[in-house]
Amino acid sequence: MLKLPLAEQARLAALDPVTFAPVPNKWGAQGWTTVQFDNLNEPEFSELLKTAWRTVARSKLSALARK
Repeated sequence: MLKLPLAEQARLAALDPVTFAPVPNKWGAQGWTTVQFDNLNEPEFSELLKTAWRTVARSKLSALARK
């Protein structure tokens, strides 16, 4: 499971619903996405992980800057 931007979550789920799906609850509406990692190659996984990190880090870093 990774947290992705909602637009990216929707795009990936539409392109490959076997590999990507929103978590079926309020978490999914926040971008949390189930991922079948066995269906990804290493470069795809790496890019997806970077996107997920940026998604979470951006809000965490913004919160730190406001303190």
